[in-house]
Parts: sequence; structure tokens; C-alpha cells
Amino acid sequence: MRNVANSYFIAYMRCIEQRKLNLTTIQFLPIPALTCIAFSCEIYLKTLLHCFGISHPKVHNLKKLFNLLPKDIQEKIRESYDNPLKFDNNLENAREYFATSRYLYEKEDGSFNFTFIEWFCKKLKETIDNKISKLEKSQF
Repeated sequence: MRNVANSYFIAYMRCIEQRKLNLTTIQFLPIPALTCIAFSCEIYLKTLLHCFGISHPKVHNLKKLFNLLPKDIQEKIRESYDNPLKFDNNLENAREYFATSRYLYEKEDGSFNFTFIEWFCKKLKETIDNKISKLEKSQF
């Protein structure tokens, strides 16, 4: 699961990079980038839940999945955000980015916080890497 989440995160990084096509044109792919990073967050969350032996519903809602994590893990993530008081509001706004980004063509506008979702994805990856590292060490 972690490898799949990592793959979607790498896809995000490739989509978000700006490529100069000529002197006046820069290409980057913000909507596919958002779809990839939101899905990466979802898979990272489901991986964490699996590591803790917690079953999860088949949803894409990042907030619902996050709220299933053990409270101490939630607090560590929340407290590491540069403004912990805004964490819940940012997560609430990002909760459906995966679905929203896939159907953005059906809407007239959309507002996305790339800074938060990228931070959140990196924090989830770091949390998983630490958890798996501890599990591997305990097996020896």
C-alpha cells in the first residue's frame, strides 16, 4: 500500500513541476497533480489505519479517514502543522479533493490549498515511514 501511495505522490511531483515549453509558455498540470496527491493521502491514511489494525470504510473522505486514526497520532500530526488551530479547517476543506478534482470540469470554479495538501501528504508519509521502521526493528 505504501508503495502505491508513494507512486501517486511522485506522480503529483511530476505534474506540479513547471516545464518551460518556449519563451512564453510554461506547462504544469495542477488538476492531475491535485488528483494524484489527494489519492496519495487517502492511501497513506489507509496504510496507517492498516498498521494500527483499524478497519476503514471504502471512502475517499480524508477527514473521515484521519479521524479513525488513534488520537495520539492525530494530535502529533495536528500539532506539527505550522498553525495547529487551522489544521482542522484545512483538512475539512481538503476532505473531498480526490472526488472534486476528478469532476472539476463539471464545476465553474474551484479553490484548492496545495500548500496544505502537500504538507499533509508528506507528514502522512513520514508518519508511516516511522511506524514501519519501528515495526521492522521490533521484528529483530
